[in-house]
Amino acid sequence: MKNKINAYQSDARQEEVGFTNFERVDEAILFESIMKTLQNRAGVEIGRKQTGPSEDYYKCTIDGLEFTLFYDIDYGVSIYAEDSITREKIITCFNN
Repeated sequence: MKNKINAYQSDARQEEVGFTNFERVDEAILFESIMKTLQNRAGVEIGRKQTGPSEDYYKCTIDGLEFTLFYDIDYGVSIYAEDSITREKIITCFNN
């Protein structure tokens, strides 16, 4: 079963791409689905898992553009990308 995921650019934090969890699945399942979508997209490279105080994160690229995938135990899944073109490419992965 494929989870319906919608990606959006945060209004409050321009550099952040968030995800709407329409089916209200557990955040771990949502993260796995997001990770799988990214891994299956040509041009995406996922870096090794790194661990912070309350989050796991992965330094990644999409078509050579850098972004960071976060899985935070308090705030859930998000992506940080400084470049607007990078954010648009990520959003397109999930909304098309």
